Amino acid sequence: PPPPPPTADPAGAPKKRREDMTHREAGNDCFVNGLYEEALAHYGKALAAGEKIDLDDVDGGEEAAADEGGGGGLKIVEVVEKDAKSILHSNRAACYLKMAQKVWALTAGQALQPLGLTDSQRSEGVGLLKFAEAEGRASVVHDPGYAKGYLRAAQSLALLGELQPSLDLAKAGLRATPGDGPAQDALDELCGAVLLGMKGEKETREAAVMAKIMGRKGYGARLKNEQQAEARRRKEEKEGGRFYGLGGGA
Repeated sequence: PPPPPPTADPAGAPKKRREDMTHREAGNDCFVNGLYEEALAHYGKALAAGEKIDLDDVDGGEEAAADEGGGGGLKIVEVVEKDAKSILHSNRAACYLKMAQKVWALTAGQALQPLGLTDSQRSEGVGLLKFAEAEGRASVVHDPGYAKGYLRAAQSLALLGELQPSLDLAKAGLRATPGDGPAQDALDELCGAVLLGMKGEKETREAAVMAKIMGRKGYGARLKNEQQAEARRRKEEKEGGRFYGLGGGA
């Protein structure tokens, strides 16, 4: 039987069949349909084939499909100036990130590693995130001015628990890509999330040390009680000094 006719997009134009697409186009089509492993393979084939990005095969902005921030991707004039390999490596990083997010059941916008992972989940997610980091860094090597390369490598590091390297890379991306508004916003948000995570990590480390020193659980409540007792003692000493005419210095 003859092949079915291509479906139409919402605007009424016939949709190109995947087998008639370039590997990059097929990768984008797979990505928007949640087929991340297939998208990854197509982007890899596009790299191997040395596919170029031309005005003729770009509709509304390259990487719109793999743009987690939405907004329709980059403008066409910006795309032509971008290194195709940088974009393809960034797209591959996005695939690995999506795959890791699925394994770890991350919510939208979750920047740090979740609690309660099984050993199997942690191992699989870590492997995917290391690939994502490598692809993001490769994107930056090919185009040091491409913000999404920095973003995806930094996101991967944050989820791996490498908070300081993630923050350093995100800041480097902010400095290197001043003209990329949406990606700059995403990098800035990531910096904020990582800084909060670093604060929480520091407090957790300090609490663990206190727990070891005290040799018991409930160290937080005990510490608070001791602080309150010390404050009462100092207050009583101050009031007693005033009563006996001793000055009242604390």
